[in-house]
Amino acid sequence: MSKIHILLGLVTLLGVAIVVWWEWNQRTSPGPLHPSHIQLVRLQGTAGCKACHGEQNVQMAGACEVCHQDIKRQRDQVVGVHGLLKRTQAENCASCHTDHTGSKVPLVSDRSFLAAVATDLKSFNHSSTMKFALTGRHAALKCVQCHLNANAPSLAEGQKRFLGLSQACATCHKDIHEGSFGQNCDACHGQKQAFKKIDGFVHTKLFPLIDVHAKSKCADCHQKSGPTSVKASFGVMGAVRACVECHKDPHEGAYGLDCASCHGTTTPFKVVPTFKHTAAFPLIGGHSNLACIKCHEKNGPNSVVSLKESNKAVRGCAECHATPHRPAMVTAIAKSLPNKKQEACTACHQQSDASFLFPVVTMTARQHEATGFPLDKPHDKIDCAACHAAIGKRKKLDPGAGLGDRFTALYPGRVPDDCAKCHADVHRGQFDAGASHGRCVVCHSATTFKPNNFDFTMHKQTKFPLDGAHQAVACVNCHKAEKEVVKFVGTVSACASCHADVHHGAFDAPGRPKTVGDKVGCARCHSADSFSKITWTAKDHDVWTSYKLVGRHAMASCVDCHKRNAPGKDVVRTLGFAPKSCNECHVDPHAGQFAKDKVTDCARCHSDAGLFKETTFDHQRDSAFKLDKQHVNLACAACHREVEVAPKVKVVRYLPLGKQCQDCHDPRPAKKESP
Repeated sequence: MSKIHILLGLVTLLGVAIVVWWEWNQRTSPGPLHPSHIQLVRLQGTAGCKACHGEQNVQMAGACEVCHQDIKRQRDQVVGVHGLLKRTQAENCASCHTDHTGSKVPLVSDRSFLAAVATDLKSFNHSSTMKFALTGRHAALKCVQCHLNANAPSLAEGQKRFLGLSQACATCHKDIHEGSFGQNCDACHGQKQAFKKIDGFVHTKLFPLIDVHAKSKCADCHQKSGPTSVKASFGVMGAVRACVECHKDPHEGAYGLDCASCHGTTTPFKVVPTFKHTAAFPLIGGHSNLACIKCHEKNGPNSVVSLKESNKAVRGCAECHATPHRPAMVTAIAKSLPNKKQEACTACHQQSDASFLFPVVTMTARQHEATGFPLDKPHDKIDCAACHAAIGKRKKLDPGAGLGDRFTALYPGRVPDDCAKCHADVHRGQFDAGASHGRCVVCHSATTFKPNNFDFTMHKQTKFPLDGAHQAVACVNCHKAEKEVVKFVGTVSACASCHADVHHGAFDAPGRPKTVGDKVGCARCHSADSFSKITWTAKDHDVWTSYKLVGRHAMASCVDCHKRNAPGKDVVRTLGFAPKSCNECHVDPHAGQFAKDKVTDCARCHSDAGLFKETTFDHQRDSAFKLDKQHVNLACAACHREVEVAPKVKVVRYLPLGKQCQDCHDPRPAKKESP
């Protein structure tokens, strides 16, 4: 009995141990720490429990604040989220932050804010809680743009999620003024506009920013460093600056320091709206918007300074403008002018024109002929912009290009038969490498593109001369558009590219001859005159099929042997099987008398070289009945007579036939006829 009691006691003790283990691990265990805490060695094990939950006389909040000093600072100063909490809530950290769930529940979430400040992150009052109002551009920012770790699943020791940021502008924004204007950046910049727009800044009254200056950027006048920098200028602005302090005087003081008397302040400095040029050379047309320096060099006889007191006479165009025209053209136009003293330039260009290149000059037909391109029909009725497309579109010219290049861009030199200079090549360069070198007039008239002049003689120069029925075929039947371009060069000349192969490739099968004579493709059998006309001979049949056609077979039509043997199947077109044994084409007139194993070999007696009725049968050689003197002269019909093998069907009987005399002759004496 004592052993049983001991055994029962051990079993009971084991059961209790199992229950305790299960309770410890499954029911009362607090679970794993959050990743932010579990990475700290001091928070692991029993010591970690005390470090977070505190020991005697130390509450959890006090234990937490050992690590979270910034939270303790908020509570001591009664500021921020934790400083504004009720005491009972502030001392119960677990009411907002849940741990011992591993990474399943975040330590800081919307629930934390909801429990602490009765709101969520989206409606969190940053101004009343953190004493930092989010206005203007800041109001549109997401939390994570300032609080970089706001949504981080875990933090390393020392990292902050929301706390620890300074509210000074310079902590996030670079102070380009280096503290010259203090720390209150929004006094000038505000928060509603982009930071570079200083919507709250008012320039000093000693130099009001008006007209052109109102559009300037600070950096246009104030360099980053030096005597004119914002830092150096701030607080010590002197009297109103003179123009020459910022702008270089190209007149070298010849006109005094009152630049605004000519230039004003409402337009760019290079424009002189109040200045009036000499009446001897009024600035109109293209000259009206020119900078002075365009005509008056900085130094020399044509400088502004030298012309201030005495003006030269009216200048000729050639003094300032180079000409891109050929001397012969200028001379020809000058001769056509009624006033021989008039400059040739003014025959086509007007002083009021904005440019020599624009607008399009007005030329007579005679003047245009001087360019080397007479306006013959149909060019005589065409608008200038139709040929000079760059002018019609007012093409932007490269200002760095030379005069000749700019002129050529608008007026490319061309000869009357150089059609490609004006007309798009609808052939996309197909003929550029050929004998014509892409010159349109080789195939087309100089006055009209349609119809073309390309005839049979010219087509013979190609790889596909037109003969037979091809001469009646329209060009578009062979030359079709591919990607909107009609293809000429490289057009496939093989018959199958235009004509459907009614033989379905039968004549191109392995073993078929690729060439017959010097012909390939369909031309091996067909003529270009008519597709239905074939050039096959009996000899060709031997080449193609290894079956010689002799005698009457050589005169037979294809369809006599190659017949349709199934509904819908054209044997001739598909080169179907043609029988070679006689009885497959010809009716056996002997009704199978000469058949061996149900097959009759007609060639044993007949040759296809002659008529079918002509026989090569030799009675002495091929028959079991040799003809003696009495029989040799007999007609065949004397022994081989017609017999009726079926109603109304008679055949000459050859086999079987008796070989004994009595089989043909009656041995009985002939009866005498009565008198």
